Amino acid sequence: MTNCAIRAKHWVLQHYLWVALALLPFALAVGFLLKFRAWKEWAAVIGVPATFLAVVQKQKTEELKLFKDLFTEFNERYHVINGKIHDIPKTSIDVPFSRAERDLLFKYFNLCGEEYLFYEQGYIYPTVWDAWYNGMKIFRRENPRIREFWDEELRTNSYYELGFDNTEQNRDQHSTAKDDQKSDDGADDLHRAA
Repeated sequence: MTNCAIRAKHWVLQHYLWVALALLPFALAVGFLLKFRAWKEWAAVIGVPATFLAVVQKQKTEELKLFKDLFTEFNERYHVINGKIHDIPKTSIDVPFSRAERDLLFKYFNLCGEEYLFYEQGYIYPTVWDAWYNGMKIFRRENPRIREFWDEELRTNSYYELGFDNTEQNRDQHSTAKDDQKSDDGADDLHRAA
């Protein structure tokens, strides 16, 4: 899913009531232009925004539940490795990783890759992804041997196309979109889940 599509989807899910209300006059105009006389014709036309409202509300509810489940699972998994993973940068950069450290880093890289995968599919809110991504960047730059190891792993393309070159661009596009939205709306209406 493209960044534009992710933003559009989240915008529609957040503002679905207004979209349905905007569809209503359009539907009524179609009815008047086609000179509907029977109530069944009018019911069908008015049913379009009503159906849109019901479908999107159900979709929003299901995606919010999925988001909550993913958010909880990812945070629980991170909590399990958090203390141990932040001990790794304290080791000298000249010392090779122990087997336990490598396993721990692989768990972290897999977690980051899965977070990115679900973000790219539109199930993680952009603001949450931005927070997670910033944490990844900080952890990656804390220690040159971690950065080198992570970059080597990312070149294997084993983490659902997660990368710091392309995700940096994605993040910048989200920030630009947020700035544009703030200037258009006067406020940031994005759902803050983090």
